[in-house]
Amino acid sequence: MVNSTKHTSKCVCATIGSQTTETSNNEESSHPVNHGECVVTQTPTKVFFTFDVLVEREEWHNLPFKLDDYIKSIIYAVLQQLDILNTADIMLSFLLTDDKKLRKLNKQYRDKDCPTNVLAFPYTEVVISPLNESSEQIKKQQIVGDIAISYERIYAESVEATKPFQEYLAHIIVHGILHLAGYNHKKPKERDLMEGLECTIMRSLNYTKPL
Repeated sequence: MVNSTKHTSKCVCATIGSQTTETSNNEESSHPVNHGECVVTQTPTKVFFTFDVLVEREEWHNLPFKLDDYIKSIIYAVLQQLDILNTADIMLSFLLTDDKKLRKLNKQYRDKDCPTNVLAFPYTEVVISPLNESSEQIKKQQIVGDIAISYERIYAESVEATKPFQEYLAHIIVHGILHLAGYNHKKPKERDLMEGLECTIMRSLNYTKPL
């Protein structure tokens, strides 16, 4: 679902200052796309979501953890916290790239000629405001879109924040998914709600100091 040239024209995310029982993965060419289809067993229901990972920079392949499993666990934690594991349609794509690509996308879609750490592109219009809608309305929405992440930004910012790369990246991924789910930080109340969710989700992933 992710590729380096096809994105929707709207960008909603910018810089931020149970057991798996069945999976499948495929790889292609010099820029492999890993296709994850995750079925999570619960009693008595099952959870299904799909995600793709496209890697465009070699450093992403050299991380000391398996990207597919890592991203899958983060997606699950977000959906669990939002209480939409069994109700929302979830299809996510991740473009793991570099400053050059994020700068190009930032310029193209936000008219900002600089790199950023993460950008999120919804495939469907986000019409639900978590501050105003009921939980039942939120549960019925789709979360479908692309999340592009720059390796250099994540590395530099994690060093500056004195946080492990793996922890900082998890926060960035959580942030991007929440944007695709309709959360934002333009206003104080929206920011407080989003940051509170991020803290809760990060703690559920065993990161004790998420922000």
